[in-house]
Amino acid sequence: MKTHELARDKLKSSQKSMKRDCDLRVCEQKFNVGELVYWERNVGKKVESVWRGPGVVIEVNSDSVYIVKSRREQKVMHHDKLKLCESRKLPK
Repeated sequence: MKTHELARDKLKSSQKSMKRDCDLRVCEQKFNVGELVYWERNVGKKVESVWRGPGVVIEVNSDSVYIVKSRREQKVMHHDKLKLCESRKLPK
């Protein structure tokens, strides 16, 4: 019984420190409807670009979730996977 309590206490303290470290690294970004953004994709090859786009933010679902329209499809994206496009024209 004492071993379980000790493990539970260690787990709680570990969770608190991991959350604190994660919160320090989070860079929350706000995007508005109509802005051009790139989105990050998971790549397996080192020579391919990590960023795709640009796409247009067409809807803001919450503070951190956006709907982005590319040429072919609409994607629901988290703000962590987006970055602002500053020098491109609207995709057709």
